[in-house]
Amino acid sequence: MLKFFLIPFLLFLLLSLSPSPKKKKGKVSSPINKISQWQRLSGHWEIKNNLLQEQQGWVSPWNYYLLLDYNTVISQKKIENFTSFKTSFELTAPIKDKTEFIISWQIQSPYKNWNYHLYGLKLTGNNSSLNQIDFFHSDQKDKKKKYNQKNNYFVKILNYKKINLSYKKKHAALISFFKNQLTITLNQKNILILPWTKKSNKGKIGFSGKNVKINIHEVEVRNKEKLLWHDNFKKDSLHIPSTKAKIKNN
Repeated sequence: MLKFFLIPFLLFLLLSLSPSPKKKKGKVSSPINKISQWQRLSGHWEIKNNLLQEQQGWVSPWNYYLLLDYNTVISQKKIENFTSFKTSFELTAPIKDKTEFIISWQIQSPYKNWNYHLYGLKLTGNNSSLNQIDFFHSDQKDKKKKYNQKNNYFVKILNYKKINLSYKKKHAALISFFKNQLTITLNQKNILILPWTKKSNKGKIGFSGKNVKINIHEVEVRNKEKLLWHDNFKKDSLHIPSTKAKIKNN
């Protein structure tokens, strides 16, 4: 009789002492890949009240490449083969006499995060209004020099036009590419129509400012009718890189 009770007890003891099977570790996705669409390069950017905002205004230039001489935020990933880039924005409270706001595309880096190459629109103004738009190209000046060489970039104005846009008012900008032609539209009016012979549009997009506070309401990037990128800032999609400082003991 004892035998019948002893055998189940020994089996139970062996099973309880045996190690449990190890679970396979899967790859844990970074929150950056799942949620974040934007990366702050410089300035005080945040997402608040369904807006992507830069509320600092004044800048601290780094003098490495153009975007680091402004308060800049760029997309986390490159966008390929887009035919239109649309955004709505509002500029408030000029800090100084000359204000500057840049919308950039085809942001590319020859190495890691050295974002030298880009095309962009720069809106400039004074205390009362924005009065000029420049279409420009910027890149590394001497590509034989090291990436961290200061003041080694150029800005070439390809075209410009006088405008009249008010502060503290929402404006819409559309950059579209069709049949070797670039069309720049502000508030549904064609401002510049220029030749564009690039085979494809590839790179990051971004926004920059100097001496002005910025509110971005919405961003939309398409390939014809296909939506490639959209953000209305209802979620916090901004990644702010953290820096680790090493303290040396004397």
